[in-house]
Amino acid sequence: MKKIIIACLFLFCLNVDALPIDAQILQAMEEWKVPGCAIAVIKDGKVVHASGYGVRKTGSKDAVDTRTLFAIGSCTKAFTATAIAMLVDEKKISWDDRVIKYLPQFPLSEITLRDLLCHRSGFESHELIWYGTSLSRDEILLRLKYVSPTYTPRSRLCYNNLMYLVAGQIIPQVTHKSWDDFLRDRIFIPLSMFETSTSLKSLEVFSNVASPHALINGELKVIPWRNIDPIGPAGSINSNLLEMIQWVQFQLASGKIKKKTLLSSTLFEEMQSPQITLDNPTTWQRLYMPRGDTLSYGLGWWISNDRGLKVVEHLGAVDGMSSLVTMIPEKDLGIILLTNCEKTYLLFSLKQTLFDILLEDTQEDWNGYYKRVKQKIKEEDETKFHQLVNARLGHGILRYPEPISFVGIYESPIYGSLSCTLNQDGNKLLFKFASFEGELSHLQAETYELQCQQFPLNQYKCYIIFTQTVDGKKVATFFSPGFIDAPFILKG
Repeated sequence: MKKIIIACLFLFCLNVDALPIDAQILQAMEEWKVPGCAIAVIKDGKVVHASGYGVRKTGSKDAVDTRTLFAIGSCTKAFTATAIAMLVDEKKISWDDRVIKYLPQFPLSEITLRDLLCHRSGFESHELIWYGTSLSRDEILLRLKYVSPTYTPRSRLCYNNLMYLVAGQIIPQVTHKSWDDFLRDRIFIPLSMFETSTSLKSLEVFSNVASPHALINGELKVIPWRNIDPIGPAGSINSNLLEMIQWVQFQLASGKIKKKTLLSSTLFEEMQSPQITLDNPTTWQRLYMPRGDTLSYGLGWWISNDRGLKVVEHLGAVDGMSSLVTMIPEKDLGIILLTNCEKTYLLFSLKQTLFDILLEDTQEDWNGYYKRVKQKIKEEDETKFHQLVNARLGHGILRYPEPISFVGIYESPIYGSLSCTLNQDGNKLLFKFASFEGELSHLQAETYELQCQQFPLNQYKCYIIFTQTVDGKKVATFFSPGFIDAPFILKG
């Protein structure tokens, strides 16, 4: 009851009429085919706009409101970085401590906590280790010993969810509390974020929850929630608009909430300062900063600029949901955007529209701008895709064997098992990997295309390429241009 009263009092205090932007928001939602969203604006310490729009689930009349729960995806990273900062503040750890001091099983001795949190470890993403897995966090960590860095540590920005898992797993080594419990006790409860949680299971007790959606073949469809608890510190937080407001106010106040300091302002300044700059940020520049020129990563935050002002922000994207938290600290401005549709440009369009309004600038047609950007990126991706496919496919030594030739269980020490079986008629190959399964459609020679709506929700074309090693072992390579190139060797 106490929690409900606090939430109601907070709602009562919101000045939600200060920004008359409902018509613009609804129009943008229609243009980008987004069923529901929740939007808040904080300016000069006050909430000047907070409202829900649309529905929690397409085909339903259940409206999104300020307490509707969404997955916030990679906006979680700033929470993890803040948790580490609290331990730095208490001098229990240091940003520049080596990871192996706390996790001896980590494969590289020179990598530091700072390297993990600003994506400069040198490791590529290797998302198949955790995506759709039933492995525990500790089991995922053990697989990293089979992974080698692609780049020299600290040489370039290489965005990596797994490194945030590593950072989160350091917390129990220092505090004897799980990452989940530490966030609850040290961040959620002090900020009155009583409905915010770190796991999919925790949503079962709530009814006001948004459903994930994806555009599949141009049609908006409800899709299942993806359990990403195994990669929790990188992206598993669920929250609502009211409670995310508390989080952003805490950020804008540099660690204070209701005159109580939870984290020193010097650490906030360090977290929101560039640690490594992205090379050639052409695509990201179009998305994040159409009026800026540099893009860096701090500790849990992207750092860019707009109209000469420093912008601190993070995008969150999981299956069926997208979110954006963006702040201009020197203007004491924060914006929160939560949606129940994946990979939507609505977030960027509304962010720039709100910047125009709040910074009293000429208003541009940002929906039109981002439609052009989307088309341009699509064309570039298709060109790159065809180049990668043409360079990669059809180079095996097997030639047009019967499907039964590929039946078996293929193993990878990094990714686990991939099985290939025949359908009942014995004329088609079926595959299963982690929680994904579907049909393999013959493309050419020894190459098959995955027919699987779930992986990853039809956003990438994926292939299995069957080859042989020089000593005659059969190999099934899981290949998706720009996403994964992983060999599995036939067991036995």
